[in-house]
Amino acid sequence: MSMEFKSLKYKIVGVTPGIEQLNIFLMLGQHRVPLLVDGDILLNDSSTTIRNLETISPNKKLIPQKPKKAVQAVLH
Repeated sequence: MSMEFKSLKYKIVGVTPGIEQLNIFLMLGQHRVPLLVDGDILLNDSSTTIRNLETISPNKKLIPQKPKKAVQAVLH
């Protein structure tokens, strides 16, 4: 949803249990999905992903400008 909101192109790739999960584990050291791959950057935490999206596409803010609201948005 965040990438659509920011009008960014993306591709959804399904992960089949088994060998594909093993590949994710070998890349990240954990089994967490969803996973965002941006060039050489691998992100699997929603807060980190949102901050990355804000950096690469500063239009249409996902994180509020006011510090207190920004912290609340990232932590929830």
